[in-house]
Amino acid sequence: DQIRSAATIRETHPQFQIRVHAGENPLYPENVRVAIEAGATRIGHGLYGVDDATLGLAVKNGVVIEFNQNSNMALNNISSPREIPIKRYLDAGARVTLSTDGHAIYHTSARAEADAARLAGLSNADLLRVAASDRRHIASMESMFQSRMARANSLQVDPSRIPAPTYTAEYEKASNERRAQRQKALRVSLSEDRERGGIRGKIALHDEDAVAEQFKGMTPILFSGASEKSWPLISSDNQAKVRRSVEAYLSVLDPKTAYLVTGATNFGVEKIVHEVGRKMGFRILGTLVEDAKPTEIGPITDGVVMGNSWYDKSAKALGYVQQNGGRVVFVGGGNILKDEIQAAKNAGVRFDLMSGPEGASTDAAKLFGANAFRGASDLLERTLSDTPRVAAPDLVSSRTLGQLSFEPVTKQAIQYQFGGEIRDPQQLRALRPLSYATNTVEGLKVETRTSDGKETEAVAKKGDVVMTGPNGEQYIVKPEKFKKLYEGNVGGTVVPEQSPRQETGRRLRRHPHAEDDVA
Repeated sequence: DQIRSAATIRETHPQFQIRVHAGENPLYPENVRVAIEAGATRIGHGLYGVDDATLGLAVKNGVVIEFNQNSNMALNNISSPREIPIKRYLDAGARVTLSTDGHAIYHTSARAEADAARLAGLSNADLLRVAASDRRHIASMESMFQSRMARANSLQVDPSRIPAPTYTAEYEKASNERRAQRQKALRVSLSEDRERGGIRGKIALHDEDAVAEQFKGMTPILFSGASEKSWPLISSDNQAKVRRSVEAYLSVLDPKTAYLVTGATNFGVEKIVHEVGRKMGFRILGTLVEDAKPTEIGPITDGVVMGNSWYDKSAKALGYVQQNGGRVVFVGGGNILKDEIQAAKNAGVRFDLMSGPEGASTDAAKLFGANAFRGASDLLERTLSDTPRVAAPDLVSSRTLGQLSFEPVTKQAIQYQFGGEIRDPQQLRALRPLSYATNTVEGLKVETRTSDGKETEAVAKKGDVVMTGPNGEQYIVKPEKFKKLYEGNVGGTVVPEQSPRQETGRRLRRHPHAEDDVA
């Protein structure tokens, strides 16, 4: 009814435009047709509900269909440009145009939209038709504006009656006072020496402009993933894998050169990061919003307010990580995380997608395969390839083979991934082990598979060898068997670590003849 009422204005003002967002998602596919029937002259999106009747109406009424392709991809309304029906509209004779849906939000441009249209099936000739239609429309609009300006210039306007372009001073003052009160209450709450997530202590709250100085010389690693609502949607097996992967990954990072960043709430993935990170001695920076609930804040060590809402905070947090040479690790999550993943992609932030846990990261890993990882070993390789200084200083010597290199790292050398039992010496040659860990700490858990393919968990005993294959798969092997298999198939002599660092308990090291097994 509102559209029909607006359409009556066109009876006296033919150039009056009625733009309706319709067909943006598949929930109400009839919206495009209904909007056109009601009098819409421009349709924003028009992805769904395309049939012959709708096409006929669009052509008959001269309706313009505005395609916002990069926006649709960013908001996960489509999974591929091939789903965009722009070619079908154009071939039917309908008027179409390319739009951004907000250039600043989606970091897109006319060229980027044209490239997306090509992926959706348009040829250069098609794009020229679109451009010609746009030029005709622009000329028509310019004529209308000139006519309106001529009428406006003839009017006598009282400047004192023009509305203020901003909020009144009183409103701004009251708003600033409320903001200051919220920040004061949050600061007081964080400064209290009390228990959060099972860990007692205070949280240092930093100013947004100065927080980077607090971590000068260190690299931020932001974890974003399944939280209060989406964490229960992940299977218990995958939840356990997430915890093992976080434990394994953080075990080879250096708390002196890397610090963790979370959204501060103590749910799901962030809760695991808080628990494991604090246990391993990492500083954890929580990115907060002004109306954060103190009761939901986890055991972070530091905090910074980065906006009024999640949407404010997300962009600032991603920008902070990028400016300080860090990376973002996405695990699971729902629709909000899908948007954050796309925002990271658009902004050029280094990011990693855990494939496996139900949710956004697994879905996005199918689209951005180069950013995907399945376990800590994959993530470790990606991390050390472009942010090597986060690694602890004495883990392994260089790993080559045309794959990513390990810089010297320390600590445990745990790379949790699928593994199994070595039954035949030839399997060792096929695995081409690149590294192995000796003097394993008692109780080290490694994910393996039984002979029937069932995933299970093996527990290493002190002195066992944890061997890693080229794809991150792990094998627990008794020292005697490892020595026999390795020397018999590769050559050289196995010399286990004799005096591991007491504080780490185990080390990953490279055999000096290991190059021979990868010819």
